[in-house]
Amino acid sequence: MNLYKYFELFPVPNEDPLDTCHNLLLHGYIHCVNSKHETLPVKFEKKQYYQCTTDKSKYILNNRRINIEHTTATETAVNLHNFCLALASKYIYEDGFQVDYRGIAMNRDYVLLQEKVTFLQNLNLRKLSNDERKAFFINIYNVLVIHATIANGKPKNALQRRAFFNKTAYTIGNNIYTLQIIEHGILRGNSKPPGSFNKILSKKNPIYQFKIEIDARIHFALVCGARSCPPIRVFSHQNIEYALDLATKNFIQSDAQINYKLKKVKVSRLFQWYAIDFKKCSETGKIVDYIALYLDDPGFEDFIQNNRVKIKYSNYSWDSNGRGYQEDLDILSELDSTVLSEKSTTTEEVSNNSTSSSISSVSHLFSSDSV
Repeated sequence: MNLYKYFELFPVPNEDPLDTCHNLLLHGYIHCVNSKHETLPVKFEKKQYYQCTTDKSKYILNNRRINIEHTTATETAVNLHNFCLALASKYIYEDGFQVDYRGIAMNRDYVLLQEKVTFLQNLNLRKLSNDERKAFFINIYNVLVIHATIANGKPKNALQRRAFFNKTAYTIGNNIYTLQIIEHGILRGNSKPPGSFNKILSKKNPIYQFKIEIDARIHFALVCGARSCPPIRVFSHQNIEYALDLATKNFIQSDAQINYKLKKVKVSRLFQWYAIDFKKCSETGKIVDYIALYLDDPGFEDFIQNNRVKIKYSNYSWDSNGRGYQEDLDILSELDSTVLSEKSTTTEEVSNNSTSSSISSVSHLFSSDSV
């Protein structure tokens, strides 16, 4: 059937069929199959025939189905937050350090995940407050890492890690947000990634307007899928400041090793890679003073004021944070997510009931409301 005639019969609410077709074409969701155009034409033509464009990139994980439903930005953010709580309660272990990737992949929750993230296609970030954006992007980053690990496998070397962070992405609104863009372009206020000479975003990039002022605490909230990462938590905009403070304090308390005799402090490699962030967020511009803010040790402040303290950095393990990680990843790399999608016959209503049940039972363990 001609696409225009289809939308005349089954129109999108409050939208002209021609506008619907034009928007689909403009964003690359459809392409012409019976015209001389080899590239996407700028204007939709009623007499032509079109078919859906399958996203050929394995890295953009929410473009494989078009979502034409419209929800408010707040509704989308809240729904995603609640779904993250449900996933956490089922597949993230109590300490927050291990993820059951295999469990997610083999369960209909993975199909639900693929469905939920399509709603990001229509999200208007301008409608979110600064706190809402911060919580939203932290949660999105962590979900995207989990989604990509299941869909494409965990990177096994430095070259694969580079591709993983530079290419793995969701479409949010009309733009592509990679893991690098989310972390360094948005959450780090468009700072240069470690080892890079260039910033992620130019001022002309439409994503630039959503950057957030540097907050070093986000480094204890973002989880890249490695064993040395902080524990995974789900954050809410309603108490984002308290939750980030507590996440930072818990990480530093458990990770920092102080040798008063040798005048040394050993901390995570994160403090070396993102030293510029921690210095900017310290009143004195010193990393040791930032550590002191979150360390429950009355003698530590006197120690760093009266001594020249040397900072050492722990080795960073890039091994997966999955349980039985190598065995699971070998299996997951052979899974085809499209097969999993075809197996799902559950309705959205049943899925929502299941999600609500999961949230009410154990979500308090992972919610930032209880952090």
